[in-house]
Amino acid sequence: MADSVVQLKGLRKDIKNKTIIHNLDLDLYEGEVFGFLGPNGAGKTTTIRMMVGLMKPTGGNVVIGGTSLLEDYEEAISQVGAIVENPELYNYMSGYKNLVHFSRMHKGVTKDRIQEVVDQVGLASRIHEKVKTYSLGMRQRLGLAQAILHKPKFLILDEPTNGLDPAGIREFRTYLRKIARDEGVSILVSSHLLSEIELMCDRVGIIQKGKLIDVRTVKEETDTSNWTFTVDQPLRAKEVLEEVFENVEGEVNERSLLLSIPESEVPQYNKALVEEGVLVYGIAKTKSTLEDEFLKVTGGEQVG
Repeated sequence: MADSVVQLKGLRKDIKNKTIIHNLDLDLYEGEVFGFLGPNGAGKTTTIRMMVGLMKPTGGNVVIGGTSLLEDYEEAISQVGAIVENPELYNYMSGYKNLVHFSRMHKGVTKDRIQEVVDQVGLASRIHEKVKTYSLGMRQRLGLAQAILHKPKFLILDEPTNGLDPAGIREFRTYLRKIARDEGVSILVSSHLLSEIELMCDRVGIIQKGKLIDVRTVKEETDTSNWTFTVDQPLRAKEVLEEVFENVEGEVNERSLLLSIPESEVPQYNKALVEEGVLVYGIAKTKSTLEDEFLKVTGGEQVG
């Protein structure tokens, strides 16, 4: 497994004797894009503010690159880059001059490093033009270049695709994954776009009422899938399968039977039903989306 870049250790925040964040424990890894989801008021922003030292935790600690944020703030925060919604840029300056200006805030950022990040985010052909001529997608990519200029180990992106069109979102996602892979950065993305998080992230953490209620791998590959058998007698179909196969768990609906089985067993299940006179009108693979899972674990509360 990749190295742990960021560790939240029992992170807690109390405001007016009320616990807002409850003892969060979480490890974020090198080269990983981690999605941070939660309903409105769940505690995402408060957690992020504590992770960058803008808010002092009541208890617990944040460790970045092996350094405690509470014990050595300057060293810990020097390893962090961030984009919060739309990046702050100087419109009257070129993209390149924006990066040069920003590089002066960090030690050891060379001209070669500036060119390297320009190439990484695909802005080489437009970098010497004024930022006011850039599309929103280009501005976001310049913001990304700015955020990784000093080679941070940890990158926080709060609603990074706000206002982007579908092509811009896809483009941004490509560059983000490239940076995670090439630079070995640990990236935390807070967003309300569930479908986008599903495409962008390796793992997702769901926070609700200040508690981390679920952490899961987004692209978890298993042999078992959900299958919908559309049949004329769903109850009879379930009885037939229970007689032939062991441990059959199926959900019976008016016109269908939902089963969770490996793809290799689908023909056998179909054969058993047909041989027992059950008419099978169709078999379809059904995928549970991140949205389905989110609504399941949060009880339908709105993401935000």
